[in-house]
Amino acid sequence: MRTFPKWATPERRAWLAYKLANYISRDTGGFEVDLLTGSISHPDYERLQAGLKAEWVADDRDARAYLRRLERHKLHPIEYIRQGGFDSTSREVFLEGQPSHYAMGQTIDVLRQQPVALVRVSSTPVQLWVDIPTPSKHALRKARRYGKVLQTAIDTAVADWRTSPA
Repeated sequence: MRTFPKWATPERRAWLAYKLANYISRDTGGFEVDLLTGSISHPDYERLQAGLKAEWVADDRDARAYLRRLERHKLHPIEYIRQGGFDSTSREVFLEGQPSHYAMGQTIDVLRQQPVALVRVSSTPVQLWVDIPTPSKHALRKARRYGKVLQTAIDTAVADWRTSPA
């Protein structure tokens, strides 16, 4: 089976065949026959065909670029400023999507024998040691098994730190 170039859709090939039939039916002369290969060509038709091919390739390129823009917009609906800082609205939207903190680790405070967690507050270089209330035996097993920190006490501690005067 013959493969065609990407620009050569069936509709476009049919349009080229229609234009070639028009050139043949006009019988204006100007056809050139290559005796070695047996190919027949018409200079006007060749120019028309080259121009149409260039237009179709450009149209296909524009269509692909448009589809890429649509896909990028679907994945990233907010276009952030590429250079410089955020404007106030974009910054608010960005910060709303970010977690307020990142749990770095969990251990037992040696002096008080209480569970504590090391938390890094997002958008700052601050790391806090947060007391975790003594959880139930089941919650401890679950945290140990899945490597999770009990988030409720940490959330309140980070919120308290953010609202407290420095």
